[in-house]
Amino acid sequence: MSTITWDSSRKLMQAGSAVAHPFRDSFPEFDLDLAYAVDIRLDDLEVALRAALNDAKFDHIAERYAELTVCYGTPLSGVARSEDEAGAVDAYSIRSGTSALSIEVEIILQKASTPQQLLAATSSLIERAGFIVTESSLRFGESCEAACLELAATRPATIQDVAMLAQSLRRVSLGISLTDRDVIGLHLEVLASRGQVLLGAPESELFDAKEIPYRLDSDEARLEFALDIGSFANSDAGGVIVLGAVTKKDRYRQDLVTQVNGFDPGNFSLDFERCRAVFKNLIFPPPSGIELEIVALTQNRHLGVVLVPPQRDRDRPFLVRRSTLKNGRGVQNSFCIPIRKGDSKTYLSVEEIHRQFHR
Repeated sequence: MSTITWDSSRKLMQAGSAVAHPFRDSFPEFDLDLAYAVDIRLDDLEVALRAALNDAKFDHIAERYAELTVCYGTPLSGVARSEDEAGAVDAYSIRSGTSALSIEVEIILQKASTPQQLLAATSSLIERAGFIVTESSLRFGESCEAACLELAATRPATIQDVAMLAQSLRRVSLGISLTDRDVIGLHLEVLASRGQVLLGAPESELFDAKEIPYRLDSDEARLEFALDIGSFANSDAGGVIVLGAVTKKDRYRQDLVTQVNGFDPGNFSLDFERCRAVFKNLIFPPPSGIELEIVALTQNRHLGVVLVPPQRDRDRPFLVRRSTLKNGRGVQNSFCIPIRKGDSKTYLSVEEIHRQFHR
């Protein structure tokens, strides 16, 4: 669990290896990227903000509050922001003053909708996430209207919990889900947001989340990688595999992405040539257009993103050579046809395989 503190000697916020200077030198407003703040507890943040507010540096300010703005992605539809601000990002603000900690999120509204309608559609979602709405209002921009929601946590929470809720609210507001995108669009959005767009999203036919990368130094790990690639290659849409994303089952047994923390590159080596050798040797015919991107979240946390684009009908089905262990080594003596079904991988039965070859 990371922490955040006010460094009174240097007049800045210290969050692990990251620092946040006052946005304006004379006012306690700070910006921090979500990658450096994912597991900071709101209780710790409140202590740090109050320490900054009480620092002699800011004795002159009339409005008694300190504020941290958390940036969690590049500009994507659904979160209000200034259109004339260079390098604008999706963000939310957490403020501490004389009263309890307050969280402010702005969500772009569909035309002819209101903050009240958004709240009616998301009240149970907000409650399940461990928050309540203390105030709501309508804000106007040059090309959109946004609901401004002020939230308070009802149980211990982290900055990441707020980001997950913000992402879920905007998907509800715009009536979109990850499955509304094609796999190429999803791939680009995951890269652009450094995976943060997935927060709160369930695994689906289009994407799979892995907490750690595949270890390709064993037959078992190579087979798992080939089966995952093959299952998406056999689907009509293709898919995206995100390496470094943590999931947790909700009350409906769906695997939801709860953290996108990446992995330590010192412990895992992702070599595209090595990955390509795996699906070239184990999948027939080898699927085309596979891409592997490595995204640096911080200096020592990376995210892996594997794209399996839609494949040509004439190349399907893709067969994966299965192996059994003999004297500790894999012996290839059978094959299977993995497919993606909902949020999981399954296999064609022998009857279905027979029909595949006689259609």
